[in-house]
Amino acid sequence: VLSLNFFQALLSRITSYFGISRLVRSVQFRRFKHQTSKGPEESIHKIRNVGLIAHIDAGKTTTTERMLYFAGRTRAVGEVDRGDTVTDYLEEERERGISIVSAAACLSWRQHDIHLIDTPGHVDFTFEVERGLAAVDSALIIIDACKGVETQTRTVWSQADRYQLPRMVFVNKMDRPMASFDNSLHSLRRRFGVTFFPLQMPVCAGKDKFVGIVDLPSLMLKVWPSNTAHDGCRFFQADLSKVLASGGNSKPSNDSAGVNLPAVLPLALKAREQLLVSLAELDESFANEYLLAENPEKSLPSESVRDCIKRVRDLS
Repeated sequence: VLSLNFFQALLSRITSYFGISRLVRSVQFRRFKHQTSKGPEESIHKIRNVGLIAHIDAGKTTTTERMLYFAGRTRAVGEVDRGDTVTDYLEEERERGISIVSAAACLSWRQHDIHLIDTPGHVDFTFEVERGLAAVDSALIIIDACKGVETQTRTVWSQADRYQLPRMVFVNKMDRPMASFDNSLHSLRRRFGVTFFPLQMPVCAGKDKFVGIVDLPSLMLKVWPSNTAHDGCRFFQADLSKVLASGGNSKPSNDSAGVNLPAVLPLALKAREQLLVSLAELDESFANEYLLAENPEKSLPSESVRDCIKRVRDLS
């Protein structure tokens, strides 16, 4: 079971890179937790309406459960196999172990209100996906790292196209045998023919054992212990930019799950450079920063990268 804390990064990406809700602008401001300290307009900027869409069994409901638990909305993690998830509430859904209708769930993360719509993945309930996408402002597409893009992935992508929704892809099940981040990314690029740039890089220990991630804009490494008995709240974190400043002489920690930091650093820098090149091709202002910087993959600050990602998002 993948450490629950892995979803911290996913929630952070949602709040950082998805745009302001277009739906709430046209309705009267009602009640939100930020209303006491901020005005309605400011609070609206803290809302994200996100639809989770995918092929069947890619892990939409499971991902929703982890986000709800990690954000403190639930006291225990529901499991599809046990029939105790929040969004699969119909008796028939719990018996079959699949989502039949779209269901909403809400959580708060870093002063943002995130409204999730968990949609069915089965082809027979495609109309439910259509209903869900009509009520959101962005889409989180989940793909199985063992399978890449599947038939229904293409269908829900086309549905998101019709509503002109900005999209983020979450590669799920990275802890499974035969999981491949590179193959998943290749299948996305081949099937959809658009520019995908990874914001994170998977980190493995030993022979393809997934243990953590590197956030490429900030070069922050997060590794979770191999012991799955914990709830994901304990993890090892390292700033790879500091490892870079030390000349790559940092020694592995007992908590780093066997990850060799000096060995991870060049891989992270290469992945970050690919991200920067992709962004520079889409944003002229960032392209100037990139060209003027010496060793941009090492020297460009994370703030510049994040700002560029937001500008590129607004172009979509």
